[in-house]
Amino acid sequence: MLGQPETCQSCGYLRAFNPGRAVYYEVNANGRANGNLASHHFLQCWRELADLRGEAEERRIELVGQEAFTPAVPNDSPIYAAHRALLERHRDCGGWYEWKPNLSPKDHYEEQRMLEVEEIRRAHDLKIADLQAESDRRTQQLMEAQHDMLQVQAGIAVSTQLVAEATQRDYRRSDAQNSRHNRWFLALAAMGIILALATLVFPNGAPWIGDLSRDDSPQPVTIVTPVSESTPAPP
Repeated sequence: MLGQPETCQSCGYLRAFNPGRAVYYEVNANGRANGNLASHHFLQCWRELADLRGEAEERRIELVGQEAFTPAVPNDSPIYAAHRALLERHRDCGGWYEWKPNLSPKDHYEEQRMLEVEEIRRAHDLKIADLQAESDRRTQQLMEAQHDMLQVQAGIAVSTQLVAEATQRDYRRSDAQNSRHNRWFLALAAMGIILALATLVFPNGAPWIGDLSRDDSPQPVTIVTPVSESTPAPP
């Protein structure tokens, strides 16, 4: 690369203007290095990001006003030195693009735009790839969460089944106990009803109950013989 980056000397948008013929032309390597343009020709920025003609004229006037001009290259002149000063000046114009010989400023511009579009496309593709990767990651997380949820639901279903079976067993045991209790309650109720009826039938009690307890077996008979008052027999 000729010169330093971000200088007009190494920029593809530098061109020269021939006012006599009203034409623009490419500045070759010699003109860029030494600033030796044809007489009355001047430099120009194709993108018009700097007033190179005005800067060169100001610098030429400064050099001409000095008591002595010291040539830096063969056939040097104040205007050539002014050209070199502005060509070598670092610029932060935001439009610099490296000069390639045999390409016009327009060719440089089209090439730069094409590269920028390609860079934008590449950045877009990377962004799409990142978004797709993020989408895949979230989809995977969602699938894993759904799988975990299904596992939890399966566990809940098993636990619910076990609880239902245990509850049914408890109900069966409770029903059996209730049945036994109900039988006892029915038996007690029947006894109560019987006693109530017996009270109604036998308001004075049940004498036959006493008869049942009386001993009707034959009792032994004791025979008493009367004693006679006659005189006892002589011995």
